[in-house]
Amino acid sequence: MRKYNRAPSFPEKLTIGMYAGLLGAFVGCPSEIVLVRMMADGPVDPFRRYRGLVDAFVKIWKSEGFNTFWRGGMLTMSRSVVISVAQIGTYAQARSYLVEQRKAHGFLLHIYTSMLASLVTAIVTLPLDTFKTR
Repeated sequence: MRKYNRAPSFPEKLTIGMYAGLLGAFVGCPSEIVLVRMMADGPVDPFRRYRGLVDAFVKIWKSEGFNTFWRGGMLTMSRSVVISVAQIGTYAQARSYLVEQRKAHGFLLHIYTSMLASLVTAIVTLPLDTFKTR
C-alpha cells in the first residue's frame, strides 16, 4: 500500500466535494421526503397522517413503495453536488491564495475564506433553488 504525503490537488478536492455531495444527498433523500410530508401535515391538524417519524417512514413505504423515498432525488443530488463543489473549491482556492500572499492567517483566514465560499455558493445555487422550489 502506498503512502501519500502530499495535500490533494485542486481538481482532487473538487472531485472529493462532488462525491461527498452526491453521497450525502442520496443518503439524506428519504429523510427529506418524510420531513416535507410531516411539515405538510402541520402541528395542530387533528387529522394528521403520521404519528411520528417511524410511522411516516412505514406508511410511505407501505402505501407508495420503497422508490418513493428517492422521488426528486436527481435534482436534490445535483444541487448538493453544486453546493459541495462550490464550497470546497472556493474555500480551498481562497485559502491557498491568502496563505501564499501572506494576507491572513489563523482565525481571520478561516473567516475570510468561509465568507467568500458562502457568497459564491449562494450565487451559484440560487438558480437551482429557484427551480427546485417551483
